[in-house]
Amino acid sequence: MHADRSIEQARQDVERIAADLAREYPTTNAGRGAAVQRVHEVLVGDVRGTINALTGAVAFLLLLTCVNVANLFVGRNASRQTELTIRVALGCSRFRLSRQLLVEGLLLTLGGCALGVLVGTWLISLVVAVAPPDVPRLDGLGVNRSFIITAIVIAVACGGLFAGFPTLQASRFLRQRVLVRSARSGHKAVRSTRRALMIVEAVFAVMLLVGCGLMLRTMARLNSVDLGFRPDHLLTGRLLLEGDRWQSPARRMAFFDDVTSRVRALPGVLDVGITLSLPIDGSYWDGPVTVADRPTLEPGELPIAAFVPVSPDYFNAAGIRLLRGRPFDGRDSAQAPRTVVVNNAFASRLWPGESPIGKQLRHGLPGPDKGWEGDWREVVGVVADLKLNGVDVDTPSQVYLPLAQLPGNSVALIVRTVDDPKLSAAAVEDVVQGAAPDVPVASVRSMEDLMAGTLAYRRLSTVVLSMFASVALLLAAVGVYGVVAHAVIDRTPEIGLRMALGAQRGTVIRLVLSEGLGAVLIGAIVGLGLALPMAYSIQHLLFGIEPHDSATFGGAGGTLLLATLLASAIPAYRATRIDPLRALRAE
Repeated sequence: MHADRSIEQARQDVERIAADLAREYPTTNAGRGAAVQRVHEVLVGDVRGTINALTGAVAFLLLLTCVNVANLFVGRNASRQTELTIRVALGCSRFRLSRQLLVEGLLLTLGGCALGVLVGTWLISLVVAVAPPDVPRLDGLGVNRSFIITAIVIAVACGGLFAGFPTLQASRFLRQRVLVRSARSGHKAVRSTRRALMIVEAVFAVMLLVGCGLMLRTMARLNSVDLGFRPDHLLTGRLLLEGDRWQSPARRMAFFDDVTSRVRALPGVLDVGITLSLPIDGSYWDGPVTVADRPTLEPGELPIAAFVPVSPDYFNAAGIRLLRGRPFDGRDSAQAPRTVVVNNAFASRLWPGESPIGKQLRHGLPGPDKGWEGDWREVVGVVADLKLNGVDVDTPSQVYLPLAQLPGNSVALIVRTVDDPKLSAAAVEDVVQGAAPDVPVASVRSMEDLMAGTLAYRRLSTVVLSMFASVALLLAAVGVYGVVAHAVIDRTPEIGLRMALGAQRGTVIRLVLSEGLGAVLIGAIVGLGLALPMAYSIQHLLFGIEPHDSATFGGAGGTLLLATLLASAIPAYRATRIDPLRALRAE
C-alpha cells in the first residue's frame, strides 16, 4: 500500500474490487468479500481484545492496591499520632517528619515490590501454562531486566504518591497546636479518610468481581453448548496427497478406503471417518446454493452453505445424529446419482414445514447461461446441526457430499477410540505411512484439544481475571479489617460506656459491623454502576449472557458484602470482649 493511502481508503478500494469480481465471476465470487488488515493486526489476531481486557484489569488492581496501601499508611500513622506529636513538640521540623515517614513508606513499598516480583514470576509461568500455544510472542513472556525495572519504577512512583498522602496528613501537627491537642484528637478525621479510601477500594473490587463473574459464566455457557457431535474419544489428523501419483480421483478414493480399513482394524478403534472440514475447526469450502423448487434469486441473494465431502462412516464416527432419511452408504458411489445430506439449519431455512427428502439442489448459480459448478443432487438425509466454525459461532447451513463422488487431495481423518485417543496417535500415523510413505499426517490431536484451542483466549482471560478478582477481594477484606479494627480501638471508651449502661453484645456487634458495611455498601453500589460500561467493553469476550447480567452483578456485590462481614467478624468479636471498667479507666 502506498504511504499516502490510509487504511480506510485501501479497504474501500479492495471492497470495490471484490464487488467487481462478484459481478464478473458470479459462480465463484458471489457472496464473497475482501478485507484489509494491518500486519500488526494479523500477527496479534484475536488476542488483542483479551490483552486490552487484561490490561484494564491490571490497571484496576494496581489502583486498588495503591488505595489499600494509602489506607494502611493512614491507620499506621494514626496509631503513631502521640509519637509524632511529641516529636513536633521537641522541635522536629515538618520537612524532617515528612521525609522520615515517606522513607519508611518507600522502604515498605520496595519490600512489597520484591515480594511481588517473586509472586509475579510464578503467576507468569502459570499464565504461560494455560495460554494457547499460538499466542504471539508467548515464548518471550517472562521476567527479565526490563520487567524488574518497570516493577521498581511503578512501585516507587505509586509508593511515593500514596504513601505521601497520609504522610502529609500526619505532618500537619504544627508546633503551636501541639499543646492544645489531645492524644485522640484527629481520630474522627482519620476515620473519615479511611472510610473514604475503603469506599474506593470497594468500587475497584466489585468491578473486578463483575468482570470475573462474567467470564466464569461465559465459560460455563460455552461448556454447556450442544455441539451436535461427540468430541470425547475422538482423534483427528489431516492428510495431504500431493504429486502426480494422486491426480486420479479413483486412486485417491482407493487410498482413503485402504487407510480407513487398516485404521479400523487397530486395537481400541471403534470407527473411522474422513471429512474435508473438521467440526469446530472451520469450513474449507463455502459457496452459493441453487434450489430446484424455489424462485430464481439474484447471485447476492442465494443462500451460502458450507460444503463438506465425507465418507459413509463419518457421521457415526463423529457421533452426529441422523434426524431423517439415511446417511451415505454404498449407493452413493462415484458412478451413482448425485446425492447430499443437509443439516437441520439448512433444511429449516430452505424448506420450512416441508420434508427436504427428495429435494434437488446444486452448488452454483441458477441457469445454464450463468454457469454452475455441479450437477443437481438429491437430498437423502438430514443430520443434526454441529458447531463447524467454533463453539461460540452460530451453526451455518451445511451440505454434506459423498466423498466417493468428490475425493479431494486434502482431507481430515477422525478416529473414535475406546480409551484416550492420544494413545492411538502413533499407531494411526504408522498405518498411514505404511499405506503411503509420501503422505504426511499433520495436526494429530484429540478433538478435545482442538476445542480447547478455540476457547484458549477466553480461558486465559478467565484465569487471569479470577486471579485478579481474588487478590482484589483479599485486599478489600484486609482494608475493611484494618478500618474496623482501628475503629474498635478508637471507640473503646464509647463501647465500654455503652456496655456499662447495659448495651447487649448484639448491639455492640451491629455497631462495629456498620463501620465497615456502610462504606462497602456505598462503594459496591457505585462500583456496580461503573461496572456496567466496563462490562460492555468486554462484550466481545462474552457468550450466552448479556453484559448487564443481573445474576453476575448481584453475585459480585453479594460476594464483596460477605467478605466484608467475615473481615469485620474478628474486630466485632473483640469489641464484645471489652471490659467496661478498664475502658473507662483508660479514658
